[in-house]
This record gives sequence, C-alpha cells and structure tokens, in this order.
Amino acid sequence: LQRKNEGVTTITATANPKSALSYLGVSYNLNPAIVLEGQVGRYDLKDSGNDTNFVVARAIYNFSRRTAVYAEYGNVKNKGTAARSISSGATAGPGTSQNGLLTGVRHSF
Repeated sequence: LQRKNEGVTTITATANPKSALSYLGVSYNLNPAIVLEGQVGRYDLKDSGNDTNFVVARAIYNFSRRTAVYAEYGNVKNKGTAARSISSGATAGPGTSQNGLLTGVRHSF
C-alpha cells in the first residue's frame, strides 16, 4: 500500500511538504493453529532527511476458531528531526528509535 501527499499550500500560506507512506505486509500459516505475520514500512518526507522506517513481527496462536493469543513486536527508527512514536499515546525524541511489545487474547463472540 502506498499513500502520496503531493503537498499543498493552505489559506494561511503555509506549505505542507510532499510525503509518501509505503508499507508491505505478509502472513503465513505455519500450521492450522499458528500464524506468523510481518510488516515493513517507510514514511518518506520528500527533500529532507527526516524519514521514518518501521517493522512489525506478530505471532498468533489459535486455540479455536473463536479464541487466540498473540504477541507483537514493533520497532520505529526516526531519522533527522523526525519524531514519530510507536504508539499514539507515546512520545519520541527527534532522530530516536522506539521498540514496543504487545500481547493479548482475542475472542470473537
């Protein structure tokens, strides 16, 4: 998937820079109970070194058709003055990296 922002000038005459968000994900059923997934992505802020790369790895164990447990690891690497965080509630310093781990139980009613 790719999203391109061609940059616009707003009414207040401030420019929004061109950018592109690209990512690719894969999913592999190791067996009927175990699913492995991964995703890589890049946020490219055009004409600057302030880009962000990310990677996610996820494992899912299906107890049944309705119940599963999962674990997910994510990493975000900011370059230049980019300060994007791994979660919406967190903050990141310019040019820093963050790691995150998520576990949980999913049950469909």
